[in-house]
Amino acid sequence: MHSRGPVSFNHHAHGYLGINHPITRDAIFCLVQLQKEVFRRFRPGPVSRNCRKVRDDMEREKIREQVIEELKAYPDLKRKVLLLRYEQEHPARISDSEVIDSMALSRPVSNGIRSSGFISDKTMRIASQFRDEKERLNQGTLMEITQELRGIENKISKLEFYISQLEDDQAEVIRKYYFERKTWGELQQELHLSPRTLIKRRNGGLDALVSIYEYIGEVKRGTKS
Repeated sequence: MHSRGPVSFNHHAHGYLGINHPITRDAIFCLVQLQKEVFRRFRPGPVSRNCRKVRDDMEREKIREQVIEELKAYPDLKRKVLLLRYEQEHPARISDSEVIDSMALSRPVSNGIRSSGFISDKTMRIASQFRDEKERLNQGTLMEITQELRGIENKISKLEFYISQLEDDQAEVIRKYYFERKTWGELQQELHLSPRTLIKRRNGGLDALVSIYEYIGEVKRGTKS
């Protein structure tokens, strides 16, 4: 049996493509991707399972950050509701008489002196058009306030409902810590619980909320099996 000797990697001499050649790199990349696809579809091994777990953990952490952000925003949302309701019930308006009076013109008489108290047809037409436009703008502003209010109230309602689905001890800590913005020290005194127990309940409540958000997200995306 004859020895083949050392293999030469001089691709210029033998016509082979080197490892750094663009075509070689693209081919290796395609083979790796194909292998990943085969493992994913037919035989998920430890590597693909680990990658999937890392991906799921990252997605869950992203949802957790969203949940915490919405919980922290709750008190501000409640304040916005109060402001919007006030603006809705007390809209700022310009009276029709103020509009017409400000646009009233005097009628010229024979000696060239204008007589006060007369409003021309043209002026009345302009005033009427301005009044209609003013009303349209007032209605538009009111509609924007109403839409904003409805959107915020929906966010608050959703968050309150989700929290109502938690265990009572978890919901209590979540509400007091995020909604009422109480410190851990204040909660210890009020609930007579250790910091460790409070944090455990808070974290348990967050995990439960993340699961709810995950489920709803899968249903909306149509990926729920």
